Amino acid sequence: MSFPATNWCKLPFSNVLGGTSGIDLNSDTFKCALYTNSITGTFNFDTTNTYNSAPWDNNEVSGSGYVSGGGSCASPTLTISSGKIVFDASDVSWSSATFTARGCLLYDDTISPKSGIVAVNFGSDFTATAGTFTIQWNPSGIFTIT
Repeated sequence: MSFPATNWCKLPFSNVLGGTSGIDLNSDTFKCALYTNSITGTFNFDTTNTYNSAPWDNNEVSGSGYVSGGGSCASPTLTISSGKIVFDASDVSWSSATFTARGCLLYDDTISPKSGIVAVNFGSDFTATAGTFTIQWNPSGIFTIT
């Protein structure tokens, strides 16, 4: 099985709307974990999608410059403007990187369990060799709800 198509994790948002989640998109600590295209398991974005539990408990990238758990996404912001809800954070990068990644899971590292927010498939494998690996989020935000 390969890395799934880009999708948002619906259960955490259902919990937020239902008042059963402690996710704060403005101030929690968010991390971005990288994965190879060999990730295995069942991808059901309507149910549990937490970092370090199936299927996000296997085939996380390993290599020089990468630490298990991923990199921090600083300055998270949730804004509402012109009828759109936008979530964004600073780009995340790994220096002195030597690894290959196919996609990432952005997750809330503040709460337990560590709820996935969105999985992003890069469309192909990307490799860094003794360089900087950067995820540059869309200028319009990591995701937008209209």
